[in-house]
Amino acid sequence: MQTLTPWTAPEPVVRQLSDPQGFQKAVKPSGAASKAAAVALVIGLLLLAYNLVSTFRTLSENSVGSERFFEVFTSTTGQNFSTDPMLVAYVWGPIVLIPLALVFLVVSRLTAKQRTDRAFAAYSSGGYAAKALGLPVRYAANNSQVVPQVLVPPHLGSEEVSRWMSGVAQTITSLDKAGTKKLNKTLVSKLSRPEVAVPAETVFPGSPPFALLVQAPDAVGAETVRAVVPGNGGARAYVVDLSKVQGWG
Repeated sequence: MQTLTPWTAPEPVVRQLSDPQGFQKAVKPSGAASKAAAVALVIGLLLLAYNLVSTFRTLSENSVGSERFFEVFTSTTGQNFSTDPMLVAYVWGPIVLIPLALVFLVVSRLTAKQRTDRAFAAYSSGGYAAKALGLPVRYAANNSQVVPQVLVPPHLGSEEVSRWMSGVAQTITSLDKAGTKKLNKTLVSKLSRPEVAVPAETVFPGSPPFALLVQAPDAVGAETVRAVVPGNGGARAYVVDLSKVQGWG
């Protein structure tokens, strides 16, 4: 019988991830296209919002009627009556970026199964499922508050490893303001992408060589369940959607 450790994933999760269809239901690897879609959409919407605010302000300040809204909204002429590059960006940016975001989103949807199939193949050949346990520190990444979590292969999660993690947590809580700032800076540089797992020793020297760090939203910082997938560019630790796991809850 397998020895249970703090990092042992629930049995229903392990069972479902062993099946390709079950893996596909519960694990959704992100791709470059979806990330590009999010970036393009956010920038496009920000430019659109700025142009709308600027247009309404111009109409108000110059007592211009609403019938000239589209003339002002689409104008790229600056105060010196020449083309203003910034106005070009505000006018044409949303026109280009928002449809481009939709194209990237479609591409992401069309390639989702291929990404999942590759992730499942890698998971089956050397991956594992495990709980990722949060550490008592928050930092900002990608405009949101996240926390680092510790991943350990369940069969290696001995009492000694548990004591090591407790020691790391105690060290973090005892840091002064300067120490916390330095740790946050290190976490931002080493742990900035949600699905990328990095060796814990890159942040906390002296960590077990098999221990990994991942990030998670602050709202679920205490614990997530991950499908850890090895790769040439480093390990990936995909969050398992427990609501899609049969027999869970």
